[in-house]
Amino acid sequence: MVVKVKINDSNWNLVWEFIWEDNISFSKMAEKNNIEIPVSCGMGACFACACKIVSWNEFIDIWKISVPLVDLEVDDNNNYKDVLTCIGGIKSEYIKDNNEYEIILQKMI
Repeated sequence: MVVKVKINDSNWNLVWEFIWEDNISFSKMAEKNNIEIPVSCGMGACFACACKIVSWNEFIDIWKISVPLVDLEVDDNNNYKDVLTCIGGIKSEYIKDNNEYEIILQKMI
């Protein structure tokens, strides 16, 4: 299975793309691919790394590394609208087939 993570800027321009890795945050995945996602606190408190979840929000684990220290918005289906990339990642237990997935996030700043 292949999961591509794409991150757009606030104007919907693709700025980063990398392949998913399990058990690490989005920002650490990016770092391993020489992509810098701005992170300030690294603990899920400051929103510097926050992104809107554009696609496949049911696959995103907002507390993959630790519990967010701020409240995050949910949509009508009780899915989170945002993720803090310093602590958020992908729910690997949801991805069990051989399909390709494309998770899209959009920078809020």
